[in-house]
Amino acid sequence: LTDLMFVRKGSHAADHLFRVAAGIESVVLGENEILGQLKEAYSSSCAVKAAGKLLHRLFHQAFRVGKLVRTNTEMSKGACSVAGAATSLLKLQLDKDSRPTVLFVGVNRMIKLAASNFARLHHGDFLFANRTPEKAAEFSKKFGGSGHSLDELPELLLRADIVVTCTGSQEPIISQEILHTAIESRGGKHLTIMDMAIPRDVETDGDIDSLTLYALEAVKAFVADRQEQARNAVPRAEEIIDRRLSEFMYWYGHLQHEPLYNGVGESFEKLRQEELGPLLKILPPDMQYALDKASRRLINRLLQVTTRKDS
Repeated sequence: LTDLMFVRKGSHAADHLFRVAAGIESVVLGENEILGQLKEAYSSSCAVKAAGKLLHRLFHQAFRVGKLVRTNTEMSKGACSVAGAATSLLKLQLDKDSRPTVLFVGVNRMIKLAASNFARLHHGDFLFANRTPEKAAEFSKKFGGSGHSLDELPELLLRADIVVTCTGSQEPIISQEILHTAIESRGGKHLTIMDMAIPRDVETDGDIDSLTLYALEAVKAFVADRQEQARNAVPRAEEIIDRRLSEFMYWYGHLQHEPLYNGVGESFEKLRQEELGPLLKILPPDMQYALDKASRRLINRLLQVTTRKDS
């Protein structure tokens, strides 16, 4: 795997971690999922006691960088996995005081991400529909929603304000007939559909009144616009990173001169007493004092040599 990896050392390693936490090193600038992955990696390390003083400080500083960049710049507006972008696009269509009922069609990672993003917003009911209703029911428990079969789609489309669909079907899940019937039966109530599937889950024959339909093309255009905002935020984000990196390296510089005790100091002192104890007993008081002082000074100098050289 050597050819697939790269190595960073010292300040370059810390700088890279801070840039990753800030979302600058991601394929999609400003995306938020990477920060969660860093936290999971750090938690895993802590769980097996593999993180020491240096890594604790380094990762907590990286988390602060990630939060500061997203809070104080436009970087977070470039966020955007496809699911995140889709949710952000739909959020713009919502009245801030509305509590829409959201129907999710399919049970997969994309739907999970979309549901997780929507769960942070005000919403009404979550409905999950899948070809296997048992999977939909099990999936819905994570979000306090209800599970349904695809056979229930005509009725579910009457209840939903927003539909997010992403299945692996090669044929449309929501046919023109089902869609037209639902729109006519809704009495003019508006319906918004986000179709993230390839090929598309929703079959239409053109514009339909009371319906807003987004496909992946719209999501990609939305991401492109947000990415431009994120690119403009990079200089400000790098200022934050540089400042926090300087703080960390200042602390790290002091750490380099800190003795690596971990019991070493106690061990040295025990050896000192074992070796010099018998000798001190037979020496005159003034020589005992001089030898004891010199030996302690030697131990302290040895401890200064034994400093932290790695993580």
